[in-house]
Amino acid sequence: MPTWNTNCESLNLATDNKFLHWLTQPEKLSVALRACCNNLSVKVLKQEIGIAAPDEQDFLEINETNSLVREVYLCGDAIPLVLARVIVPAATYAKYKNIFDTLGNNLIGEHFLYQHKNLLRGELHFAAIGDLFARRRIFYINNDPILITEIFLPNIPEYPRLASRCLLNSKSYL
Repeated sequence: MPTWNTNCESLNLATDNKFLHWLTQPEKLSVALRACCNNLSVKVLKQEIGIAAPDEQDFLEINETNSLVREVYLCGDAIPLVLARVIVPAATYAKYKNIFDTLGNNLIGEHFLYQHKNLLRGELHFAAIGDLFARRRIFYINNDPILITEIFLPNIPEYPRLASRCLLNSKSYL
């Protein structure tokens, strides 16, 4: 089980390490990913009712066996760049079931999260998972939590210089 920390410095990444920029820069990950590729796509690996990992349950402050568990690759030009894992507690899933059940190969931010004016973002947490680096946070819609973990894969390119400017004016979402 990875050790999560709110301080990215705990990962001991050099300031020029490409993963450091991906972990700390993009508020809307899809904007930065789109700046690195011609086609950003989602490949669903799994979406089912299941059990969140113990550390995910602790982080969400839940104890249940019927959370929605969604795992996807975010692919740039058909190459997996990010493995994303979404945990939706049962009560949140019940409120937004139709949206989650029809999400398919769509980005959760574009098609759900950022459509809500009452969206709040929790604090980012960081971890090393083997040789990979990850971040996670809880998003709240009307106080209903959704945990999103993003694991940056070795194929991810250098963080794009223009993305930081695009983030300010973009209507693209996670």
